[in-house]
Amino acid sequence: MRAVFYSTIKGKGSAISEDKNAMNPRNHTLICFFAAVLTLIWGTALRAQVMGETVLIRAPVEHDLYTAGRHIEILAEVDGDLVAAGQVINVTDTVLGDVIAAAEIINLRANVLDDVRAAGRQVIVIGEVGDHMVAAGENVTLESGSRIGSWAWLAGESVRVSGQIGQELKAAARHVIISGEVIGDVELMAEQIEILDGAHLHGDLIWRSEQPPLISDGATIGGRIIERPLPEHMEDDDTVPLAAFIFFAVSLMITGVVIYLLLPQVTDQTMVILRSQPWLCLGLGVLVLITTPLVVILLFVTTIGSLLALVLLACYLVMILVAVVTGIFSVGDLGLRLAGKGDNAGKGLRILSFLIAITLLGLLQLIPIVGGVIKLAVVLFGLGGLALTAYRGSQQEMA
Repeated sequence: MRAVFYSTIKGKGSAISEDKNAMNPRNHTLICFFAAVLTLIWGTALRAQVMGETVLIRAPVEHDLYTAGRHIEILAEVDGDLVAAGQVINVTDTVLGDVIAAAEIINLRANVLDDVRAAGRQVIVIGEVGDHMVAAGENVTLESGSRIGSWAWLAGESVRVSGQIGQELKAAARHVIISGEVIGDVELMAEQIEILDGAHLHGDLIWRSEQPPLISDGATIGGRIIERPLPEHMEDDDTVPLAAFIFFAVSLMITGVVIYLLLPQVTDQTMVILRSQPWLCLGLGVLVLITTPLVVILLFVTTIGSLLALVLLACYLVMILVAVVTGIFSVGDLGLRLAGKGDNAGKGLRILSFLIAITLLGLLQLIPIVGGVIKLAVVLFGLGGLALTAYRGSQQEMA
């Protein structure tokens, strides 16, 4: 097999280089991903709540299904939307609505008749998706035999398309490999692009990369091959890569769900305190954030206190993580109360509001300065609320 590097219009011999300014692809993909997830989750009424360490759906579900757990197996048909968060999610029977999934590993082995929104370390599609798909993760794979009925927007460290996409494909990754069929245009931004034997692109191939795509002789491109420049800011951009950013969000979702399932009373009590005494929590959060590192440093400089300093530092880092989670749960609680569902919310609805809050905060991170201020506020309110919860708990035990 002989591979050829292309940077010209196939069959016409004239090069195309377009210098059109485009939206930052990282921000564009993040906005589309988070906005789509936020809209679909918020717009769907909660009708089922299933949670546990291992969730097995063996009987047909005749409504929307919301589920959270470490290992989720969908073994029966879901006549509605599926919203799932966990460590491993396997869908092996038909979903008649949308699928919205966040997990470390997501396997879509059966057909989804509507849209798919998925984020995880590994996202694998083996079945058919009736409409469009938005997915992000470390590895995003559309296996041979898979089919996306409409368009697909994919982002990750590695994106591989071996199936069929019914309309356009947009992908951003370090490495993009296409060996399947795309009916519409293909727009790629990657460090390395490979179009393998058997690939059939009916439309234009539009690429952004520091090196030209590797296109095999056995690949067919029906439209033009167009080079577009990378955004100028990317040369010195020190922001977190898109896939890493979304993977962090997914990890936070999973961690938050696990913490809430393990410590529901702590999370609920902290939310109550944050509602009743927000400014006291803010001030206490500032105090804890500043003074704890100083105490750790002072202990480190003494020989006797070094071990205690390590223990205190470990507790401090864990406390910050739990504070972030409880702070985000409080944002979700605020949304539930604005919707009139705060007092009667169960665990499933709390978890769902937490996922919505992360999605909303992810969108706000794209706003310069404002995003950083909001992030700091979540940490401070969460730290203060958690510290006050711990203090009151210890007082009750002493009494």
